[in-house]
Amino acid sequence: MLLIEQSMMKHRQLTLVGGLVILGSVGCGVEDPDTVGTEVPGMTEDSETPTLQAPEPRNCVFIVQRENARVLSYSASSEQVSTSALSSVADTRFHWCMSIPGPTNLNRSRFYPRDFQNSKELDAYETADHDYNVVLRPIAGSEPSHVWRVNQEVSIPFYPAIPSNVFRISQLNTERYLDAYTGSPWRAVTRDFQYNDTQRWVFKTVAGCTCDPI
Repeated sequence: MLLIEQSMMKHRQLTLVGGLVILGSVGCGVEDPDTVGTEVPGMTEDSETPTLQAPEPRNCVFIVQRENARVLSYSASSEQVSTSALSSVADTRFHWCMSIPGPTNLNRSRFYPRDFQNSKELDAYETADHDYNVVLRPIAGSEPSHVWRVNQEVSIPFYPAIPSNVFRISQLNTERYLDAYTGSPWRAVTRDFQYNDTQRWVFKTVAGCTCDPI
């Protein structure tokens, strides 16, 4: 069944038009409102088909795991990235910046913590002995493990419809998907493809927060 699911899985592409990253027009089934992920209080509401501002100024974003509405977070004292319950929209541990090189490289994205935008970026271990943990590493211009694909999730037959504001984030060089444990210690990791909400993410704009040009 997994092989069938993987062969049927397709992604909508993002396109840069007039300074905005918009979703390509790909038909999908009727959305079931009961499948929409939990809203996180205090986050800016996006339209049904969200846009990400680019190239500048970019808005900071929350990256929300659809499984449980926990938000991707980081710490100044550890390289480990995890998910946490949002304590405050002003808590900068939850603020992320996204670098999109241009219309031909939209699937070569980089993610930076807002507090360390000029020094660290999202990466992940590539071996099982580190459990494929997602971490922050010093910025490396040519390091492929720091590059991520962002693709819109698309519904497949015989499964509940997926809303149009749901995305998958995969590491470019390993083709493994951003995921996170759903219990303590809530570590973010990469995993092989799974058709479930632990690998589905929603971007929410952080009101009043902008990212420096990268």
